[in-house]
Amino acid sequence: MEVASDVILALRNITVHLGYSKRRVLSDISFDVYQGERVYVLGPTGAGKTTLLYTIYGVWKPTSGSVHFDSMEITPRKRPPLEKWRRDIGFAFQDYKLLMDRTVIENVTIPLVLRGFAREDVLSFAYKALEVVGMKDRDKDFPSMLSGGEQQLVSLARAISFRPKLLLADEPTAGLDNITSERVLKALEHIRDEYNITMLIATHNVDIAARRATRIIRIEGGKLRVDAYGKGKIPQD
Repeated sequence: MEVASDVILALRNITVHLGYSKRRVLSDISFDVYQGERVYVLGPTGAGKTTLLYTIYGVWKPTSGSVHFDSMEITPRKRPPLEKWRRDIGFAFQDYKLLMDRTVIENVTIPLVLRGFAREDVLSFAYKALEVVGMKDRDKDFPSMLSGGEQQLVSLARAISFRPKLLLADEPTAGLDNITSERVLKALEHIRDEYNITMLIATHNVDIAARRATRIIRIEGGKLRVDAYGKGKIPQD
């Protein structure tokens, strides 16, 4: 698949069926994401946002279509080894997926160790990520000692610790109060300023998308309904 040199991620006609019933969750989704963009994927619960991120991350193979990232491609018939595909993709999960028997700093170092970073870089990169999200002083705590918002911040730190080219964040403010949500959103701003990582952020929160996004992709019923630029308003069909 041919893509422009400034396109970091390209989806072409992505359709995804899941489950024994082969229920169609995504239908003919196509868009490009450019280097340095901060894109919010907006849609109600069940719209297909998480499935979209999981397909980009390589959890699901598309039923049809293709995903292109960093000169690699996923199609229904082929997929690069996941460790290669995900080497430059960070993922902040909605349910955090922290290891509860490991400290904050140990959780954040995991992707660095798995990617073979030099020993002298592992701790420095991990502590820098914690500093960016405002959690450096909780490095020795265990996840059970943290609030939901703090666990989300650690999840973000882990996702950016190895300085990926692309960050996927699935509903990073879900279930959080307004004050904590604002803290997480500010952390995302700091990540952008510090690392210039391209971001694809899924949310059902219209207000957050309106205030924070410079580009909004709206998905409903598994279909791309709107792809528009412009901060401060929600584009309509």
